[in-house]
Amino acid sequence: MAALTVVMALIGTLPMGGLILLFLPLPLIILTYEHGLRSAVLALAVAAILLGFLGHPSLALTVFLLDGLVGIVMGSAMQRGEPAWRLFGQALLAGAVGLCSMWLLSKLLFRQDVFVLTMQGFEAAITEAFKFYQGLPLAAEQLELVKQMQEAMLQLVELAIPSLILMSILLSLFVNFQASRKIIALQGGSVAGLPPFASWRLPWYLVWFFIAALLLGGAGESLFQKVNFNIYILMMFLYVLQGLAVAAHLVGRGSLSRFWQGIILALAFLFFSQILFFVGLFDTWFDFRKLDRAKRGE
Repeated sequence: MAALTVVMALIGTLPMGGLILLFLPLPLIILTYEHGLRSAVLALAVAAILLGFLGHPSLALTVFLLDGLVGIVMGSAMQRGEPAWRLFGQALLAGAVGLCSMWLLSKLLFRQDVFVLTMQGFEAAITEAFKFYQGLPLAAEQLELVKQMQEAMLQLVELAIPSLILMSILLSLFVNFQASRKIIALQGGSVAGLPPFASWRLPWYLVWFFIAALLLGGAGESLFQKVNFNIYILMMFLYVLQGLAVAAHLVGRGSLSRFWQGIILALAFLFFSQILFFVGLFDTWFDFRKLDRAKRGE
C-alpha cells in the first residue's frame, strides 16, 4: 500500500495525471480498515520518506499531512462502524487540521505558501482559458469584457481559496468513501452507505451561520471579512447541494431511469445553481419533502 501510494502520487504529477490525486487517501483507507492504525501509520511514513528521496519533498508533505491523515481517519472510522455523518465529520476535521499543518510547515521548511501556490494554479488555468477566447473571432469590446471578467474571477478566487479547498476535500471524501466501500465489499467486508441523496438535509441550525455571514458583510481585506466571506461561500455550496437533493426527490417520483435522472440533475446543477440554492435554503423552514413529518410517522 505504501508503494501504491507513492506510484499514485507520482502519476499525479504528470500533465494528464491530476485526477489520480483525488484517490490518494484510498490505499490508506483500505489498509487501516483491514490491518489497523499501526500498519497504516507505518505505510504512510514509508510512502512519505520514499517521495522525499525521489525528489518530491512538498508532495511527501502533502501525502503525509493531508491525504494520509484523511485516509487513516476515514479507514479507522469505517473499522469502528461509525455512522456516515460522524465519519465524514471526523475526516473533514482531519483534512482541515492537515491543511493548516501543511501550510505552517511549508512556510517554515520551504518558505512557500500553499494557498499562494494554489492561487497560481488557478491563475494559470484562467489565463489559458483567456488565450482560448483570444483565438476566437471576437470584437475588441468583447475581449475587454472577457478580460474584466477574468480579473474579477481571480480576485474572487483569491479570497475564497480556503473554502474552495474545503469543498475539494469534501469531494475527495465522497469519492474515496464510495470507492473504498466497493473494494471492501469485494473483499467480503461491509460498510454502511450514505442515505439516499434525495433525503439529504442539513441540520436546521446551520442556516444561522449563513445568515450571520450574510449580515456581517461580504468580501474585504481584513482577516475577519475573509473568514466571513469563506463561510458564506461554503454555506452557499452546501445549500445548493440541499436544493439538488430536493430536485432529486421530485425527479425520483417520476418513471425516468436513473441515467436520465442523473442527466437532469447534472444540468440543473450546471445551469440553475442559484435557484437550487434558494430551494435548499427555504427547505430548512418549509420542509418541501415532508421529511420531518415522515420522522414523526405522520
